[in-house]
Amino acid sequence: MIITAQDGIQHQIVFRGPITGEEVTNDVLGQQWRSRLQWVGSELLIESKVSVGGQERHFRDFWSVAEDGKTLIMEHRGDDLPGQITFLERQP
Repeated sequence: MIITAQDGIQHQIVFRGPITGEEVTNDVLGQQWRSRLQWVGSELLIESKVSVGGQERHFRDFWSVAEDGKTLIMEHRGDDLPGQITFLERQP
């Protein structure tokens, strides 16, 4: 995934792990993320913990594909960013 920051700088993020619920570690922008990936119905749940500025952060990202088949949706539920929803649209 490529993310463009507000200052226009692009960051490429690669996140890997099995979808078995086994804990994996990924380096994301210089931080070590401990995560578990698993299917919950038709959604992929990526549950992660990362220490930022001495604070432990907890994320539960539920990923799904919209009906149009061109939009990936990521919704935070029951974590440090409850209610935040991100829409990622496929570029031609």
